[in-house]
Amino acid sequence: MDERELFERHAERVMQFFVNKVRRPSDASDLAQETFVRCFERMRRGDVDHPRAFLFGVANFVLREYWSARGRRNDDAEVGSLSVAELGAPPNTTLGSLVARKEGQLRMLEAMRQLRLDYQNVLELRYWHDLKYDEIAEILGQNEKTIGVWLRRAKDDLRRILEGTAGPRRARDE
Repeated sequence: MDERELFERHAERVMQFFVNKVRRPSDASDLAQETFVRCFERMRRGDVDHPRAFLFGVANFVLREYWSARGRRNDDAEVGSLSVAELGAPPNTTLGSLVARKEGQLRMLEAMRQLRLDYQNVLELRYWHDLKYDEIAEILGQNEKTIGVWLRRAKDDLRRILEGTAGPRRARDE
């Protein structure tokens, strides 16, 4: 797959990956551009076997850099254990930017904001981007069993948030 084809096929999805996880819509655009620049640089060197998975892996790395720089958090694991709400993404970014017109969709997006970033990413990559466990594992730098555990916990947390029975599980609760 060449650069143009990769961009045309995945530009919208990469933008969606960022848009509900950042402070401003313009940040999402900047991060999407940075993701493609870094991905294309590596592709030109010929060391990318799975372009789609690699692209989302770069997007995940760029997102973590973004929040580390803004949240004064140097520990990558800490960034992944916090929700975008805790990291500082305002609700209006999520609710105003995504194509979410119905009340149920808005409620789901708000609930997703409350999940830790690692769990939100797993859910989005699996169900919104239709990626397989092995691809998600490659993107997030985890093994497939961890992805399975995170997916189960993410669904449990999301269910609890939507039912209003409790908040999401925190890293210390695991």
